[in-house]
Amino acid sequence: MRGSSLRRLSTIISAGVAGLLVAAGIGFQDNLFRHWMDPRSPFQTTPAPPAPDYATADAWALRPTTPSTGGVAVFFVHPTTYWGGRAWNAPIDHAAARERLQREALPNFVGPFVDYGQVWAPRYRQASLFSALTHRFDARRARALAYEDVAAAFKQFLSEAPAESEIILVGVEQGGLHALGLLQDMFRAETVRDRLVAAYIIDQAVPLDLFNGALAHLTPCERAKDTRCVVAWGAEPSDDGREIRRFQRRSMVWTPDGRLDPTAGRALLCVNPVLRTRTEDYAPPRLHAGAVDATGMALGVAPAPVPAQTSAQCRDGVLLVDPPTAPSLRESWSWGGRFKPPTVNLFYADIRDGLGEKLGVVAQRREREGYRAPPLDGTVEIEDSPINPVPEG
Repeated sequence: MRGSSLRRLSTIISAGVAGLLVAAGIGFQDNLFRHWMDPRSPFQTTPAPPAPDYATADAWALRPTTPSTGGVAVFFVHPTTYWGGRAWNAPIDHAAARERLQREALPNFVGPFVDYGQVWAPRYRQASLFSALTHRFDARRARALAYEDVAAAFKQFLSEAPAESEIILVGVEQGGLHALGLLQDMFRAETVRDRLVAAYIIDQAVPLDLFNGALAHLTPCERAKDTRCVVAWGAEPSDDGREIRRFQRRSMVWTPDGRLDPTAGRALLCVNPVLRTRTEDYAPPRLHAGAVDATGMALGVAPAPVPAQTSAQCRDGVLLVDPPTAPSLRESWSWGGRFKPPTVNLFYADIRDGLGEKLGVVAQRREREGYRAPPLDGTVEIEDSPINPVPEG
């Protein structure tokens, strides 16, 4: 009898200890994830992966295979798909990161744009997810290395895309940071800026003070039909104060001298993707055009958006949203999931429909102004030509 009691007591104690360990794991999972993903070696002593050659096809996740004349060219910078653990930056052939890019990021976030133009999506030595969780020098250098690749890819894009084509720039999460850098560095030239339909900076903070400084050559998209402007939002659950504060205070943006500064204390741009305007008005679920989980779908296969899944309201520079009501659209639990980019596009149809409005404005402008002439290659020598008088009579 005593042995039986001891066994029951041992079982109870073991279960209790196991329960405490599980509870501790849940309670400290964010810290455990950070610790596990930390390379724990200085950036300077970690060998960088080989730089991509953007003249080759393998450096691109998406690139037109047939030449185009005019139309629209989409340049897409993908979100983080490399979690980290061993290196600060991933090689472009990292198997798990590449699989997540093809299976999750491209179908969900390129999908709204594929019907409007040819898409260019570079692979780049992306900074690890851990680099977004710390402001350490190593993490900043990792993001700077990633941006060097994106800037090189964009220059290749400009050299190959038709010179008369309009440009749509898209960046999601880490890709949003790098697209923001392109706006600051590459769109100062009037020949590039005038081709911009709109830039979509998604889940990356954009301080409004940039439009008085590094982005003074551009404007926010105030209304649905504005073009040559910037659309930006960072979506967070309305009841998750920790993530809201993290987005507002700990996001990083480029400075004019190429450094990264946090956004703490700075007002942020928020364009409501449902209302398609820069406003703090509340958009009820009935106005939501549709969310999509396109994970695993081939690009070009049109998913069926599920409408009325969330409300949306810009508040203090953050887009406050509700969890989707459809179970198929809810993010599944994963270790460190609160830090990872979404695998569901909550505003898939809203982006698609809003872009259609902007391109309608662009088409009308083309009718009025005509297509721009492509730039001349080099100089043109003009020879003297004799003037022969017309004989009289």
